Amino acid sequence: MQTNSSAIGSECQRENESDGFCLPYPFTRFELDGAFIGCECVHPELQSFPVFDEELVVVSSAAIKDLEEAAAKPILVYGMGCSYRVVLEKWLHESGVTYPVNMEFGTLEAIIGGVSAGLGISLMPRIVVQKQPAETSLRAHDLPASMNRMKTAFITRKDSYASSALRAFIEALPRV
Repeated sequence: MQTNSSAIGSECQRENESDGFCLPYPFTRFELDGAFIGCECVHPELQSFPVFDEELVVVSSAAIKDLEEAAAKPILVYGMGCSYRVVLEKWLHESGVTYPVNMEFGTLEAIIGGVSAGLGISLMPRIVVQKQPAETSLRAHDLPASMNRMKTAFITRKDSYASSALRAFIEALPRV
């Protein structure tokens, strides 16, 4: 099972896209039993289980007062392929920032710590910001409605063997 979106790819990297369907490349080689993805992925060989529908916010240190000020800051993100990074870069591009300075981190805790310290901004689900301790000093900024939602699904191949552990995992997933 894969939970790191960079293995799936930015906006669901695709193979055989000419048929109008997306098939994440690790699935074409049977390298994964399942994966969480933050994009629409319809393919006749895949099962998709919608599990989350989250509100996204731009996150800054408490000192940043508005989105205009936030847009001028570096972005603190995971590596290429992160669905949140794609949305953040799209918002910045639409705000007139075509080549943002970015700093890549390997953990959510490092991103939150960097944002709290004033190194830059990031994008994450509102629920993540709400669950941070008060001393973290974060401010959530609302995005335009056209890009403030992230639907996450868990996908598996229809033709792959699903172990009892994988079946139990799928049954335990929340559904939206």
